[in-house]
Amino acid sequence: MTFAMAQEGKFFAFAGKVHPKYNTPGNAMLLHLVWMIVMVFSGSFYILADMYIFVTWLFNLMLVAGVFILRKKMPDAKRPYKVWGYPVVPIIALLCTTLYLVITLYNDINAYTSGKTNLINSVFGIALTAIGIPFYFYFKKKYK
Repeated sequence: MTFAMAQEGKFFAFAGKVHPKYNTPGNAMLLHLVWMIVMVFSGSFYILADMYIFVTWLFNLMLVAGVFILRKKMPDAKRPYKVWGYPVVPIIALLCTTLYLVITLYNDINAYTSGKTNLINSVFGIALTAIGIPFYFYFKKKYK
């Protein structure tokens, strides 16, 4: 993804270069290697898994919410794929996902305040994800 974004001008150009000998996205792979090393040193596997799962479910919540937003904004748009059981099934998905996120956040904060963990994993995951927001606006402005 990093390689493709760089080739489309939506990320740093060096990440979109192809290795001359191996014909691979070497720079993008090195960038991911550095990021993975940083993540490994940030904590245990369980911390990383907790962060990843929480952030993934947060994005799933936004994905399902996007179905409702797009249906409201573009009611006459062609829909090649119909959401099964709309609106009941997506509402149930939103409620269950929200419940999961709230419970996870509550448990993480409880574990932190009681001294069981040194970090609120879910909040740390959101913070790491939010690091990308300035990059998004930078590249959006740079490559209009």
